[in-house]
Amino acid sequence: MKPLLFLAILALFAASSLRAQIDATGAFYYGAGPGSFTGSTWEQYRNDTGQTVNLQIQVVSNLGTSWMALEGDPGVPTVNNIAPGATFWLATYSYGPGGFGSYSEERSIVGYSVVAVNHASTISWNTTPGTVASGQSYTISAHGHDQDGNLTQVNVWKNGQPFAFAGGGNGTDGDSGNPTSDTGPQTVTFTAQAVDATGATSAMISQTVTVAAPNNPPTISWNTTPGAVASGQSYTISAHGYDQDGNLTQVNVWKNGQPFAFGGGGNGTEADSGNATSDTGPQTITYTAQAVDSTGATSAMISQTVAVAAPPARPIP
Repeated sequence: MKPLLFLAILALFAASSLRAQIDATGAFYYGAGPGSFTGSTWEQYRNDTGQTVNLQIQVVSNLGTSWMALEGDPGVPTVNNIAPGATFWLATYSYGPGGFGSYSEERSIVGYSVVAVNHASTISWNTTPGTVASGQSYTISAHGHDQDGNLTQVNVWKNGQPFAFAGGGNGTDGDSGNPTSDTGPQTVTFTAQAVDATGATSAMISQTVTVAAPNNPPTISWNTTPGAVASGQSYTISAHGYDQDGNLTQVNVWKNGQPFAFGGGGNGTEADSGNATSDTGPQTITYTAQAVDSTGATSAMISQTVAVAAPPARPIP
């Protein structure tokens, strides 16, 4: 390219208000370029706007006519959907396109429009119970977000079956969830996904909830059953608590309805509770006992009676 022509073209684009954003790379070609005809001056540009754009390219002929170029026109290989950082070609000057002798055209970028880019929605969990007891109520809820404001669905599945299907909230944020409960032992898998108005979907997220085995109530039995004792005789009443789940917390014994021996849960599986006592007869004493676990579940209430004999008759002096 001749130096004067180079400087003239450079000055033309330097004056453009777009120069700061859509920049010539400095690659100039005279003659055959990437287009379909020769006798042209081509420039390569780069989209530095940071956004996808459609170009507005004006064509002016030496006959005084002008129009806006379309995608694929001679000298204009690319007009639409130019991505950030992408390069493109433009024949800024050409003569005799199509074999029309002295006919010539000049092309220049006179503007651009930003192409709206849809962003897929995102999804996250509001609740992550982790582990729950068998039969315990818990809630699973997911939150959808869409920066474009076109959120339409927030969907949650439980073991692959529909669980909570909700709309898009205010278009930007929306929640979807329900309470549920399950019998253990089992592991339940929940998945969730958000959808926007264009059909674009978020990633599919998942979480598992471990449902513990059902709790078994403790059992209770007597260690001692004196049956009958003499008046004033010392005797012991003791009960034994057992819990197969290992969460025994109390073994309690009452005497005639009043606390008599309240013990803890021992090693969690087995524990005893009792005391020594004596009573004056004649009377019948009723003992009751019950075991309790950490969930509040109780054993059956068991009972026994102890007959206390009358004191021996005093000899007559």
